Amino acid sequence: MMRSFLLSLSFLGCATAWAQVSVLETTNPAPRVGDEVEILVSIKKENLSTLESKEKKSSDDFAAIRGNKIAYGDLKISQVFSDTGKVKIGPFRFSILDKEYETNSLTLRVYPKLSDQIKDGLWVRTVDFGGQSYLIIEQRISSEWEIAKFAQLDRDRLEAAGLDIVTSTSKSESQVLDKKNSVGAAPVKYKISTYKFKRSPRFKGKLKIDRNYFIDFPSNVSLDELWVKN
Repeated sequence: MMRSFLLSLSFLGCATAWAQVSVLETTNPAPRVGDEVEILVSIKKENLSTLESKEKKSSDDFAAIRGNKIAYGDLKISQVFSDTGKVKIGPFRFSILDKEYETNSLTLRVYPKLSDQIKDGLWVRTVDFGGQSYLIIEQRISSEWEIAKFAQLDRDRLEAAGLDIVTSTSKSESQVLDKKNSVGAAPVKYKISTYKFKRSPRFKGKLKIDRNYFIDFPSNVSLDELWVKN
């Protein structure tokens, strides 16, 4: 089922008559019901994806990538996803200085929301999206565990096992789980971290992600078994 969303578009930069490459991306490739999703949009002179994906870039590479960008901004969905399943976003068409642009489209799978009954928990998922692999880590900490820290992914241990982190993003917020009795209800702390990763030659074909791959893993929660495979 396709849905219509109210979007706000903000662009920075200057459009010119160069051939354009308009690209949509997202920092949350696997949203849950109720999540808001930020879509990043960029307009480039040409497709430099090969250069952008290089592990080691020279100063000239970085300069070429910066100079290739004509405009950039974001689309913030002001209506939340209310159901599970696949949702298509885009393509979008717009005009800058009388020049027409059209983006690609994104198809996201919306996952069930986390249970409001769980105030302390840690959840790990792997998602393949747009030809890339992602490790998504979510955690809640209740008011009863205010001194607790958010668990941190042990990136050194993970990369030693053959999963190299390419990029990562994190977002923290407070959540009120009892929506019917929100007045006076103690919020929980929530954090979601998204890691784009790739399998290096050190990867042995499968890897079990457990508490050993975390720093400051909470003692009051368990972790469902998760395997990363080729």
